[in-house]
Amino acid sequence: MLVAMTNIHKEPPQPIFASFNIFMNIAVLEDGRNLNTKPTLCQPSDYVTLRSEMNCYVALSACPQDIVPIQGRPDMQPQDIEILILDESFSEIPIRQTWVSEQIQTNR
Repeated sequence: MLVAMTNIHKEPPQPIFASFNIFMNIAVLEDGRNLNTKPTLCQPSDYVTLRSEMNCYVALSACPQDIVPIQGRPDMQPQDIEILILDESFSEIPIRQTWVSEQIQTNR
């Protein structure tokens, strides 16, 4: 992110060291330190709607990870992403029920 900001001659107000991974399926193990990277539970055409409350810079990727099988594809190839940016105000984003995986529902 810092390199991308520098390339457009902007300086971020503070460094961001962690990404916000919306569709990834990574569980924290019982030791609280190690992670279990699992294939995504999402399907093609799943989506998320985000609304910015202020001006911001956003860097996006369609999971360029090709080392561990977190994309849900056996070939582990990076996937395309479709992005729609609305540059106009709108009154309300329709809110749908929160998705919870069957695994989480079963363990409750």
